[in-house]
Amino acid sequence: MEDPSVIIYVLPVVAVAALLYAMARATWVRNQDPGDERMQMIGDWVAQGAMAFLSREYRSLAVFVVAVAVLLGISNQSVGVEQNTNWLIAVSFVLGAFCSALAGFFGMKTATLANTRTAAAARTGLNTALQVAFTGGSVMGLSVVGLALLGLGVLFFAYTKAYPESLTGSEDARMLVLNILSGFSLGASSIALFARVGGGIFTKAADVGADLVGKVEAGIPEDHPLNPATIADNVGDNVGDVAGMGADLFESYVGAIISSMILGAAWYAGLEAAQEGAGMNAVYLPLVVALVGAVASIIGFFFVQTDEGGDPQKGLNRGMFVSGGLMIVGTIAAIYYKLPKGIEVTSDVITGSDETHVYGPLGVTLAVVSGLIAGIAVGMITEWYTACNRQPVETIVNASRTGPATTIIQGVAVGMNSTTAPILVISAAIISAYTFAGLYGIAMAALGMLSTLGIQLATDAYGPIADNAGGIAEMSQLGREVRSRTDKLDAVGNTTAAIGKGFAIGSAALTALSLTAAYLTKMNGTVEINAAEPYVLVGLLIGCMLPFRFSAMAMVAVGNAAQDMIQEVRRQFREIPELRPALDAAQRAESEERDPTPDEAAIISAADGKAEYAHCVEIATGAAIKQMVAPGLLAVIVPIVVGLYSPNMLGGLLVGVTISGVCLAIFQANSGGAWDNAKKQTKDEGHAKWGDDFDEMHKATVTGDTVGDPFKDTSGPSINILIKLISVVAMIIAPVLTSFNRTDDQSSGSNQAEAGLRPAVATPADDSLARR
Repeated sequence: MEDPSVIIYVLPVVAVAALLYAMARATWVRNQDPGDERMQMIGDWVAQGAMAFLSREYRSLAVFVVAVAVLLGISNQSVGVEQNTNWLIAVSFVLGAFCSALAGFFGMKTATLANTRTAAAARTGLNTALQVAFTGGSVMGLSVVGLALLGLGVLFFAYTKAYPESLTGSEDARMLVLNILSGFSLGASSIALFARVGGGIFTKAADVGADLVGKVEAGIPEDHPLNPATIADNVGDNVGDVAGMGADLFESYVGAIISSMILGAAWYAGLEAAQEGAGMNAVYLPLVVALVGAVASIIGFFFVQTDEGGDPQKGLNRGMFVSGGLMIVGTIAAIYYKLPKGIEVTSDVITGSDETHVYGPLGVTLAVVSGLIAGIAVGMITEWYTACNRQPVETIVNASRTGPATTIIQGVAVGMNSTTAPILVISAAIISAYTFAGLYGIAMAALGMLSTLGIQLATDAYGPIADNAGGIAEMSQLGREVRSRTDKLDAVGNTTAAIGKGFAIGSAALTALSLTAAYLTKMNGTVEINAAEPYVLVGLLIGCMLPFRFSAMAMVAVGNAAQDMIQEVRRQFREIPELRPALDAAQRAESEERDPTPDEAAIISAADGKAEYAHCVEIATGAAIKQMVAPGLLAVIVPIVVGLYSPNMLGGLLVGVTISGVCLAIFQANSGGAWDNAKKQTKDEGHAKWGDDFDEMHKATVTGDTVGDPFKDTSGPSINILIKLISVVAMIIAPVLTSFNRTDDQSSGSNQAEAGLRPAVATPADDSLARR
């Protein structure tokens, strides 16, 4: 048998190397020019607000983590003997939550250093600013990949040493290790949902308040220092789009790896028959693919650059494509090394078929490549629908000529249209992966889509850094040339953020399906998903409803917080005497598209520091911490309640929430991104193109962007976490459900042929219980 120690030892070593490289890049960012005294002061305000929010959020989540860990430990220990689980799942859960939170902390700490340094670099050139922003974002990518692999590596090493028979053919020991390891995924998913929802509420409450009162009512530029909500807006970019997105993709990455390992365990007998000693190779392979992807991402970092006056998007794409190409080559080599030909697999927990299928390294390779290609394709489609100067965004710009209503109608239509191509691509990837390598192929396709997460997340985290840099440039009054460079970086950042959300949503569909298969595997064949069966149909309906209910809760939270923010900004404009004349001077300069005159600059300077930024930060923080609880608990409680009532209904719920959630998430993310860039394109074209129509068009696109803000940054990206968290919860509670149903069946007097299935001699009452 192949010695597994190489994989078990190499995994944490590579993870530590990635974290050390992240530390080196963070040090490089810290050593860059932070700008003048005013820039550093503004940067400190943003950093302090971001870390204060993160501290309060993590303190609140610590209570949740401890409570869930205790419940997990007690419930799994009580059923562990029969269901191959025990209290160690609570240890995995806590470590998963800790690693997810730590990745968010590392990434946001560096992002709040990189923002001022990007603005300072923009004074000398576009490429210099791009390098600083991207390097800052790469710390987030490396931290997520490094901590995910380190956590999984340490746990897998510890559990295989504690249960060595898991590596030598004992199915019970093998499933025990994988069951308790899956707690790591639950911990990551729990933190991700709260971080995404809480960060999204914060950032959009601040953004909506800053935009509506500052740009629409007062007529001052975005991120102007006279706007009291500006600092809160910049803080929100970090807590929502850096820490929130990092936690989001952390749990996607971990979920894809663990679900692949669980489904790979079903190949044990076929692998042993094809090659003695290769039984665990399908379990090891996801870890190997993740390692290859981490190395490929790091190499891709060196290819990200652009020329002065060039397109930063091309530089980012170059790095992505290089990483993707290296990933494909490395994955092919790893798969052919680990898997023999002629692997016979005889069971399928989705279809219930006992037909024997023969798979091999070519099929698994094609499955992984199909996932990677699908991820790139979804990203490119997302770019088409959300980028400036593309036909979909052009239609929104043209619609703005007739006011906010037509702007919103066209944006909704663009978002709805944008679901077609990604759904077809994801569907093709699912069918291809299943044809090539069964359910294991679908799980590996999800991992293939996320395999180069290091550079994917780096390009995504780059966006809020560039956005902050633009805000700092505006607040520091660095001039239009510098702001034009940061605006170019920011426009690309909006697109990279939309692409990142596309990757997250696409991977959510594949990962959720593989997690559903893992749930059915853990239920030992006692659950059948048949849409004609009433319990399953009810589960499907509830699952389809949940993303809409969840989105409504998130949007109401943003709306309530935004109302408080708007009232606060209006109060300060009304009651602080220095602000009113300064606003008039800034509005005149903005309307004439020029820098302020010396007299206007003097009036504006007299109001410097008079806005009460801390009040707005506190409003957004309090609202986010309070309002994030209910949506998060919804995702945890509903699958438990439904599963205890009927495991079959829970199976239907998993399918329903995936189907409606993926479509709704794509719609919201893309419509919001398109509205945002329509606003930027309208502003860039200005009076030169639109003449007298410009002012009203700009107000209309700002309104559209405001409507789209909670779509693209709160409810939309949170839905993909909702999908996976519900699936992870189902997978985690499967052993408890199996034990619960067996006890329920025994107490009812039914002598069942198999636990949870129809009894050997079915009575009407027993038959109804079995279908549940």
